[in-house]
Amino acid sequence: MRKANLPIVIGSFFIVVILIPTMISLFYTPYDPETMQITARLQSPSSTHWLGTDQYGRDMLSRIMTGGQTSLLIGFASVGAGMVIGVVLGALAGFYGHRIDEVLMRSAEVFYAFPSILLALLAVAIFGPGENTVMAAIAIANIPVFMKITRASFLQQSKFEYVQAARAVGASDLRIMFRHILPNCARLILVQATASFAGALLSEASLSYLGVGVQPPKPSWGRMLKEAQAFGSLAPWTVVFPGIAIALIVLGLNLVADGLKTKGK
Repeated sequence: MRKANLPIVIGSFFIVVILIPTMISLFYTPYDPETMQITARLQSPSSTHWLGTDQYGRDMLSRIMTGGQTSLLIGFASVGAGMVIGVVLGALAGFYGHRIDEVLMRSAEVFYAFPSILLALLAVAIFGPGENTVMAAIAIANIPVFMKITRASFLQQSKFEYVQAARAVGASDLRIMFRHILPNCARLILVQATASFAGALLSEASLSYLGVGVQPPKPSWGRMLKEAQAFGSLAPWTVVFPGIAIALIVLGLNLVADGLKTKGK
């Protein structure tokens, strides 16, 4: 009987715990996450408000559920865009080599030298705060990461006999690259995508916490932490529950990435 990969099982459980209420929030939330009720401000968790209310009387559960949509959408879109562009450029660099490789990889190193949070802050300074700016900045930061992984894999795979056999039967370069070589690199790319997704969620939460990411009144886990910091001692639930949501999804994604990495060895 095949032994279960424990990190993947535990990580998947944490991810599902966050995904289920986030998906439900597309159709239903106990309260409107943006409606203020000053008379209900800073109420502790109860049967009326399961996770309590914030300083404006907004239901914490509804805001955490809806905030998951924002955070996960930004993470998925930014990592997805960075992965597609990075994989294509990395494949070209690894397959053709020589001058194309030199130009592409030197360009990638310029962006790779800057942490994603600094790139995001630079983009915000130029284009202003908002979801689209954050997504673009995180995507750009992920491009060189996927380029390096894809290039290394293509350099290794290009030496194998199946590539020479495909050339011998007249397969085009695009067919060899994306039909034959890329599937053999998919596991490494998937592992990096999972880890990058966790990093993107942390970057979005950090930028929203700094006030340059998702703008109010739209819920965001990072923004919720920012707004609650002045009330942490008076109403700890306003800090604890958004923090738990961020911790669970990031931990879950990192566990799954570690599990996938171990599984491939």
